[in-house]
Amino acid sequence: MVSGLEVSLLSAATVVFDWATNTFNCGLLNYIFTVTGSNTIKLSQNNILNSILTAVNQNVFQGGIRTLEVYKWLPVELQDGSGDSHNVAILTGVAIIFSLLLFFLPLTVIIVSCRCHCYLKANEENAMVDKSQKKNTHPDVNFLEKIHAQALGKIKSSDKNADRLNLCHILMFTVTFLLIAALIASIAVLFISGFMLTDLLVEDTVETPSTSFKSDSFTILTGVKFIFSQFLQFLDTGISGGKISTDGFLKNINSTFMNLLESKVSKAVDELLIQYGVQPLIQTGKTLQVDLEALQTNMDYIRLHNQQVSQDISQLVGQFKIIYDLVGPELEKVCNLSMGPEIEALCENLKSRVSILLLQFNASAIKVDPPAVLNFIFNELGVDLTKILEQFNEFTAKIIEVKDQILTRMSAVFDLNSMLAPIIQVWDILSEAAISIRGNLTEVTKSISANMNRSHALVYTLIYTPLVLIMVLLIANSGIAILYALEAKKTKIFYLSNNASCDSSRVCSNIGDLVHAFIFAVFLLLLCIFIIILLPTVTMFVSDGCAYLVEQKGVAQADYVFNSYVAGEIWPRVVAEIEGSLQSSVREFLVLSSPRNIVNASTVICGQSDRMKNSIGLLGAVGWNTFISIPKVFANADVQKKIQEGEQTIKKEILNQNLASLIPSDLDQIVQTAQNLTQYFDNVNYQPSIDELSPSKLPSTMLANYANDLETLILKMRNLGLQTSDILQRCVNLIRDGLATIDKVGEKASKLRAAFIEVQARRNLTRRINNLVKGIEEVRKTFSNDNSILAPITPIYWNLIDSFKVELEAGLNPVIKLFLHSLLPCFQIYSASDALLAMVCRQNGVLSRVFTWLYALAITVTITAMLFFSTFQLGFIQTHHFRRLKYAPQILPPTKNDVGERCASYPSPNCRNTLPDSYTFHKQIPSPNELKQQQEQQKHRLAAPIPAVCAHADRRDFSPLREFKPADEVVTQDDVSKISESSLYEDPDNHPIPAPRSKTLYMIPESEPQREASNSQLEEEDNEQEI
Repeated sequence: MVSGLEVSLLSAATVVFDWATNTFNCGLLNYIFTVTGSNTIKLSQNNILNSILTAVNQNVFQGGIRTLEVYKWLPVELQDGSGDSHNVAILTGVAIIFSLLLFFLPLTVIIVSCRCHCYLKANEENAMVDKSQKKNTHPDVNFLEKIHAQALGKIKSSDKNADRLNLCHILMFTVTFLLIAALIASIAVLFISGFMLTDLLVEDTVETPSTSFKSDSFTILTGVKFIFSQFLQFLDTGISGGKISTDGFLKNINSTFMNLLESKVSKAVDELLIQYGVQPLIQTGKTLQVDLEALQTNMDYIRLHNQQVSQDISQLVGQFKIIYDLVGPELEKVCNLSMGPEIEALCENLKSRVSILLLQFNASAIKVDPPAVLNFIFNELGVDLTKILEQFNEFTAKIIEVKDQILTRMSAVFDLNSMLAPIIQVWDILSEAAISIRGNLTEVTKSISANMNRSHALVYTLIYTPLVLIMVLLIANSGIAILYALEAKKTKIFYLSNNASCDSSRVCSNIGDLVHAFIFAVFLLLLCIFIIILLPTVTMFVSDGCAYLVEQKGVAQADYVFNSYVAGEIWPRVVAEIEGSLQSSVREFLVLSSPRNIVNASTVICGQSDRMKNSIGLLGAVGWNTFISIPKVFANADVQKKIQEGEQTIKKEILNQNLASLIPSDLDQIVQTAQNLTQYFDNVNYQPSIDELSPSKLPSTMLANYANDLETLILKMRNLGLQTSDILQRCVNLIRDGLATIDKVGEKASKLRAAFIEVQARRNLTRRINNLVKGIEEVRKTFSNDNSILAPITPIYWNLIDSFKVELEAGLNPVIKLFLHSLLPCFQIYSASDALLAMVCRQNGVLSRVFTWLYALAITVTITAMLFFSTFQLGFIQTHHFRRLKYAPQILPPTKNDVGERCASYPSPNCRNTLPDSYTFHKQIPSPNELKQQQEQQKHRLAAPIPAVCAHADRRDFSPLREFKPADEVVTQDDVSKISESSLYEDPDNHPIPAPRSKTLYMIPESEPQREASNSQLEEEDNEQEI
């Protein structure tokens, strides 16, 4: 599993990759492909490896120069700005400049160290050289000596400068140890980054490929096995499901074809019957038959119910006439009383509406036909009409038999089932190819595993060799820094102010620094070249390669380029191979369009099947919607010949049916008799019966309201304490009883009235019979000769063919599309492509891990270089600190015998060259008076531990003040007394020694004779005290 630190490192790589992917200009596609004269895409002349190397050279080392031929070929909507991007070149430039700056550090040490001239101690005979020669000879002072001298001069001028030197010395220690800590942390990060790379090379011990891919935990071998297994599973699933889908597809094609054909033939036959006049004739006869049946039903109802309904209505008329006779006089009597304006108004209203009780009904208005006429109409005429219709139904049946023959002929002409049956052979071919592919992929897996085993040592060496070297440098520089710290602690360099016995640090020699700097320079040079090449190259592969497989803009550009290349260069060969395995009859109508948007299909569309109910097939994902051209099917020569033969066959079949013999011979006599009898209905009018049975004749609602008003009048009179009329109360009850009878009689009257309306609507039978006769005459005329029979067949047949082409294509397209989209479910393709992108391009991929390792290596090398220079600077400052403590309060001319073996700030044991006329000076030996004065001063000092004398005092005894010319005379031990004491020790900037923080006074470091005299004096004093 990827740890949090590793995720952070990989996120940093992702940020850089996002920064580099700022312009989509087809990237590596510009170098791999080229535009042809026909405005298509093909592979460039160079092979892919040379194209990639050219891209690396131009993008990394030539300032981001790019070939934009393919990019300029893209349509405007896919071009992203100017197409120029220099970010990878900027990264390269920054890496180069920074590497040069880092490389300048060891080069500086080498140059400085090499410019330090080495001097041997002068021979004794050189001491007798003439002084005039010495005056004209000046040693070539080395670079570091000048720096020391100038710095000492500045420090001597001010106490603050000395404090600053102490602070700088402490700061250099702090910086050095901080860099050591930073380098340790950086080495840990580099180790983790290297482990992330080597973890990809772990051998897979599991033989069975995993069913899922974990982007945060994978190896190259497990990823390759997963990708291959998903691809093989895709083939197996697609082939097995393809055979089943093809069988179902052929059945759907056949059923769809037959349904469409039957529908079109039925329409064609109906149109032929219309052209012959048979269809209108049959329709007229059926309408006439329906009219007769309705007429018979309603006349029978009228005959059975009209008398009863008339009697019931007549009884209601008499019943309400009696009520009227009672209510009218009684209202006149009651309303004459003075009962107030409200009751009087109600009385007047009731008197004005009393006429409602008089029902109006004329029973004689309801007509009833004689039974004899009705019997003839419904029996005789009905039977004859039935016979006529049955004869024409037989005529129609003959035409329908012709329709079945037409269907048989048409289905034989367009036998799509047999045409498409060879498609199943494709799956057999794919099955054989899948076996071969499985074997090839197995061999590839074994080859990858073997190559990885062989490359383990190389990869581990490449990754861990810099790590080991950096660790060695860390140990070396850490040891040097610790030695410097121990030296500073032992000599108590920060507690002394002057008269130190050491004049330089003894940790490192000049030759050691020179060798160290040379080795580090070579190491840094190789790593810088390595990082300068690989770091921008990896970034370029992501920005110019992976971006066109992952990013939306890049995928659109890549698909557009691949579409042209596949369509022009690859797909024609694939189509030729497929067609070579199929029959010629099938090849003529196949439409194998070039796949489109392969990248988007494999990385996006195929992945949507996991979130959808229906799986998406690979053919549908790449834009396939059909593979059959219906116009090409009809354009086939054999099909055209069969269509023309079908027309002639249909004409012969219709003539062989002898449809003219089916027309009745005695039809004229039957029709004449029917016309004479039906004239009776033309003169009969049933409208009076319809009006007499109107619902307004029985106003049940008005009668109910009148009864309610009468009852209200009675109640109001009773409320006034008046005597009510029993007659009015009885009339109210009679009206309400009559209302129940009115509802029943009204329902019967409504049905009887509806029957009269139906009869009235069909009473004119003569016109319908005339239409029937006209239709029979037209049919007889059409079938009188063969030309009139065959004339409508040709246009109807070809109209059938043309419309069938269109509808067949429209009907089959959804079936074909559904079939294609169900073939080769491609979720495994998405899983394989997603795993491949995760292994190479995504955040945890190989490129990100390589970039992270290079990134960590660059940081580690930077810290190592800074640590190296910091250690060198620490040695220089520590030596300078010693020089300040020993020579800052003194300005002595150099003597002839003291100059030699000086290399930079460190002693060099290999110095062998000696320059003539060099000068030296001897250490001063105090006189006995001076020793006595010092002993007397010692008695007055505070009791404090005497610090140990520097055990590794510099024996070279040279003066750092090289800007001063040598003295005119050699100072010897005998001449020490001649030199003025003030010129040796007095100094305006010289101050007393400050007490240390422990409040303990230290003695001034003394020379060897002074120390011996002092010790002997102290022993004598101790002896005296004991005595």
